[in-house]
Amino acid sequence: MENKTMPRKRFESNRYFLLIMEEILELALRKDVKMETNESGLKFSTDVLSRTYLEPSKGLKKVLEVLKTKGASENSLMDIVLEEEGFEGLMGFTYLLKTIDSLGFLNYQFSLDDGSQIRLIHLSSRFEYQKFKPAEGIHYKLSKFSLLRKDGDSFIFECPLGKCHIEFNNPIIAQLVLSLYDPMEPEKWKVQYPQKDELLHQLLEFLFNMNCLQQMTDDGKLKEDDLNKPEAYWEFHDLYYHSRSRLGRHNNEYGGTFPFGDKTIIPPTFKKVEALSRIDLFKPSIEKLMKTDVTLTRALEERESIRNHGDLPISAEQLGEFLYRTNRVTEVVKQEHFEYAKKIYPAGGGLYELEIYPVINQCDGIDSGLYYYDSNLHQLALIREQDDQMRILTGLSGKTAAMEGLPQVTLVITARFQRLTHKYRSVAYALILKHVGVLYQQMYLVATGMHLAPCALGGGDSDLFSDMAGLNYLEESSVGEFLLGSRNEN
Repeated sequence: MENKTMPRKRFESNRYFLLIMEEILELALRKDVKMETNESGLKFSTDVLSRTYLEPSKGLKKVLEVLKTKGASENSLMDIVLEEEGFEGLMGFTYLLKTIDSLGFLNYQFSLDDGSQIRLIHLSSRFEYQKFKPAEGIHYKLSKFSLLRKDGDSFIFECPLGKCHIEFNNPIIAQLVLSLYDPMEPEKWKVQYPQKDELLHQLLEFLFNMNCLQQMTDDGKLKEDDLNKPEAYWEFHDLYYHSRSRLGRHNNEYGGTFPFGDKTIIPPTFKKVEALSRIDLFKPSIEKLMKTDVTLTRALEERESIRNHGDLPISAEQLGEFLYRTNRVTEVVKQEHFEYAKKIYPAGGGLYELEIYPVINQCDGIDSGLYYYDSNLHQLALIREQDDQMRILTGLSGKTAAMEGLPQVTLVITARFQRLTHKYRSVAYALILKHVGVLYQQMYLVATGMHLAPCALGGGDSDLFSDMAGLNYLEESSVGEFLLGSRNEN
């Protein structure tokens, strides 16, 4: 054994993990990493990444088993290799750790005095662990972008500025973390809590690696408040949503995973609406339009937002043609256990979660009121006659668009969320907003070709519309608004 252990000190100066590993810090494989042996060797894989490593030696197999089951310090793992293979096995050990760490498959963890564990979870192969060396007399504070949440039995503390997060089960640790929302000097902060200095320092180092423990300037501000820095221009919810709906800074399920399996409840392709009355709408001749309509280039070049409507209101025929050309169902495909529709515009997964509710203030040939556009039957279904709530919504729409008067028609676009969320994880709401953008452009181009006055809005009151239309906010609510009317020729 003496011959095996003596070389360690000579080897430590070149160890891959020397810059980050303290004895209290342990290594462990991420829980979502799978290992399987194939013809080429040992394959490491997650839902988004895989890598095959040459068939590991006996010592490295034991190291991998420890990493997978409980984790251990680097020195403890090195002892396993020395015991089995001697000094000759350390090069392979270093290469193995370097390989799986570069893939983002390794987590770091340590335990406080009471045995509660804190785990730093890699979220990206681009993550590089850094030592935290606080400057004397400098105050630090948690970023405004940091967030503490529960996930099952665990707490997760995360920040979209970083490429890792920490997980723990003990609420005492949550108190330690949350106390850092106030400015503090690390050395003075440590004396407030009955933990060993090195353990508290390790917690600070984890937070530093999350990029959420930030140094304060002499005037008491953080870097993210400096208008010369891009962080200052982000709001918390926007940056969090951006980072969680794209790959790279989270380890959540992503894409079409069908997370609920056989228990999935899929809303029907076509919504059933109880109507006070129904109106059959005008259908234009698509064949004729293909010969006489304005060119795509002209529609693109002349497209603009028009915020004033003409003295004569839009007609029922114009509204019918507009809806037919922007949102009609072109085909219904029926399969053994599923039915889906195709529409005139593209949508992710062909699920078409968007619905259109025309709020009509003025339309020649159609009474004022709240309607639902049935894209399959090409009909307007009257849901509610004109009342004070509709006048409030119409007035809010006009004010949002900075109109001098009231819009003739407000097309409220809703999403039936479960049409997407039954299939997609992380990206469902991002897809909805992309679909709204697609539909907006479709509406703009058709309205331009029809010589109407279009104007998309940047926001609206989803609660107000849910109350008006009798919708469950979490099942279906408004995600877009589009104003439409006749043009003022002057």
